[in-house]
Amino acid sequence: MSVVIAVRDRHRQLPEAVDSVLTQTGVDVEVVVVDDGSTDGTAEVADGIAARFDAVRVVHQANAGPSAARNTGVALTTGRWLTFLDSDDLMMPGRLAAQVSELQRLGPRSVVMGEEHIEIADGVVAPPSISAQLSQPRPRWYTMTMMTTRSVFDDVGGFDESLWIGEDTELLFRMHRHGVVITRFEQIWTHRRIFGDNLVYDDVALRRTSLMALRMNLPERPS
Repeated sequence: MSVVIAVRDRHRQLPEAVDSVLTQTGVDVEVVVVDDGSTDGTAEVADGIAARFDAVRVVHQANAGPSAARNTGVALTTGRWLTFLDSDDLMMPGRLAAQVSELQRLGPRSVVMGEEHIEIADGVVAPPSISAQLSQPRPRWYTMTMMTTRSVFDDVGGFDESLWIGEDTELLFRMHRHGVVITRFEQIWTHRRIFGDNLVYDDVALRRTSLMALRMNLPERPS
């Protein structure tokens, strides 16, 4: 079971994120942390975590964006099952075992995803997209709760490295286009934390790339 964490300038949050993975039960887990050109001491924190835990591997690269960082991490994984965690976030207890169980039931060309619990840091104003979610009753689906097999991820080509925002949505659209079955569960699998500098604050870019992701994956019209 492989978990990829892409991180940039999150030296305070990264240890908590990794700990939320290492304390999962019912699965053998490896964690690949990709430091995407951090400038705030995150690299040293990540190396310190890897020195303490055999299950954690760290790789450093120049800043290339979240898609490229996750693809780098996936290339280093060895597990059959694959999922992701943003360095801002925490995994809910029992998430990995529950997801693996559902994937075993659903079959090899499947993706499972669930809900998020959103926490806004004190004194922080939520971005428009998050405010809209909080104004609605559950469920709050979160794309980065996705889990699939490494083979499915490789078959569809991984994250589009030209996208620095909305890349998770585009990947799910592309998986669907390739016949991968995406199943959503009303279970909270990620504790998502908003600190005021998350990428989702660029609401215009988020809307633009979400629309572009949809257009990129529309069925081809017959000529």
